[in-house]
Amino acid sequence: MLLADLKHPDLRQLRVLLEHCLSLCASGVKEPILDWSEKNVIFPHSDRCPTFDRNFAPWFNFPLEAMTSGEYRVISFLGPTGAGKTTFLEILAAYVICQDPGHTLIVGQSDEDVSDWAETRLMKMLDAIPATKALMPSNRYARRKTEVIFPHMPLRLGGANINTLQSKSCRYVWLDEVWTYKQGMVEEARARLHDRANGILLAMGQAGVKGDEHDKLHETCLQMEYSWQCPNCSEYNAYTTEEHMLRYDDCRDEKGNWDWPALIASVRLRCPRCLAEYGDTEFNRKRLSASAKYIAVPGSNAWPDRLGLHLSVPAIYWIRWSDVVLQLVKAKERALLGDKSDLRKFSQKREARFWREEEEQIVVQLQSGGYRTEDYEHGELIPGETVRFLTIDRQKNHFWIAVRAWRADGSSRLLKADRIGDWPEIIKLQKQYKILHPGVAIDSGYDSTEVKAFCAANGFLSLRGDRLNSWQHKDHKGNVSKRPYSPFVANYTVDNKICYLVFFSNLHVKDTLNLLRMGRLVPFETPDNVMPEYPLHMASEIRRDVVSTGGEMSQRWIKIEGRDNHLWDTEVMQTCMAIQYGVIRLDENFSVDLEVAPAVAA
Repeated sequence: MLLADLKHPDLRQLRVLLEHCLSLCASGVKEPILDWSEKNVIFPHSDRCPTFDRNFAPWFNFPLEAMTSGEYRVISFLGPTGAGKTTFLEILAAYVICQDPGHTLIVGQSDEDVSDWAETRLMKMLDAIPATKALMPSNRYARRKTEVIFPHMPLRLGGANINTLQSKSCRYVWLDEVWTYKQGMVEEARARLHDRANGILLAMGQAGVKGDEHDKLHETCLQMEYSWQCPNCSEYNAYTTEEHMLRYDDCRDEKGNWDWPALIASVRLRCPRCLAEYGDTEFNRKRLSASAKYIAVPGSNAWPDRLGLHLSVPAIYWIRWSDVVLQLVKAKERALLGDKSDLRKFSQKREARFWREEEEQIVVQLQSGGYRTEDYEHGELIPGETVRFLTIDRQKNHFWIAVRAWRADGSSRLLKADRIGDWPEIIKLQKQYKILHPGVAIDSGYDSTEVKAFCAANGFLSLRGDRLNSWQHKDHKGNVSKRPYSPFVANYTVDNKICYLVFFSNLHVKDTLNLLRMGRLVPFETPDNVMPEYPLHMASEIRRDVVSTGGEMSQRWIKIEGRDNHLWDTEVMQTCMAIQYGVIRLDENFSVDLEVAPAVAA
């Protein structure tokens, strides 16, 4: 840039700029970023590390050197939350301004997020560092909240949107939290380099979903893993939370409840080569992380000048391994309930691994009882039978039904699952399978008027799932308890007959059914010739986090798009009836209280 291009520089600014240019020319080469940062960089917002120290977060040393080496045109960095990725950008910004200037664009998730970061951290840091403060423009119009027009380069910040990414040609384009970007934004950002020979694109953040833009970009890079050196055998191992490395004892009692203090005390890191183990102490975490380096992954099909770096959470020594294990164990427990949202978050945010959508697929463990539907089609009892129910899911012009017989220990056998055409067939099935009137229940969620009229006429029960989790019940002594279903609610039909309706907790009843369908409790048997729709319907719903219109987070069972859930609904009603009759027992927290038992022989 020519001095004539500067707009009204005052003498102080001109003197600083001349001294800066002369210092760069006199040195012949720019100062290495780690050396320069240790001499200059100040973090006014940080209590843990107020000045740059290459030993504080050693996993960033190689990425900083790679960014300023001139060897790479694209660098992808995947790292967990809490690793200091924002600080990494701040160090780079200060260095570029003082040592390797060029038009710089920093992109974040949204304009609001970037503006907040600039105001609370970045600009305060640049003002605190004497070398960058001296280069700040004296003209107040050249400095805005998200833009600084230095005398020798512009620095711009913005959200991941078209307005930001259709700016002028840039030498540096740095993308933060790329997993949040809409499709196409990464390519728009890369285009801002205009094929400059010295242009550099940085894409960083936690991982997103397999096949997204960051994943595709990372796949084109020379991939390297941050790997720790075992003090015992001197071999290097890539950090991971997988069980072969991050170890812990199974500290559950006979009912499956975790002894959390014992679990925490058992956490250690194991070398998969020599099997040496290292306890979860700050000394061990810090010395292993300090010994680590990035090692290339064999078989990377990399494009020229592209580098992909990956960092997993056990490398972050200020995060206890036991905290990581607790989060992982709870995520796995929740996944057993059919909700893999926490496991997905752990993979993306802690492991910084791209989540595969197929990992959310539900696996239904059908438990064959070694029998066929015709073995019980005339009302024959199963061994140890206590009660049986007929449950019906009403649709527009047909019904889905399930007949299941239950034992006192909570185990059961499905006797029939089918689709039928009309109301009289329900009566026929009731008589065929010898089911008492109170043991027949129909979902009143669809065509409730006709359902209630039919139930009132035949002495059947009407069921309705609800978002409430519990209802108060009083016994004959006036004692109050909470249960995941309501007391009987009397509904009067148009001809003044009574239909009894029971509401039940969708969340708790479906949680219980999920444990049964996953084979986690007592036997939940199906016939060898069960209809082919049954396993498909039983894999139709998944437990997810749901945000209400008021912003409140809650858990709910959600139907998977494109899947029918009618037989699943009939089994939900079966489970509700079994809970009401006491063959499935729930504790005060509505957790299942059953002794795991083998199947009863036919």
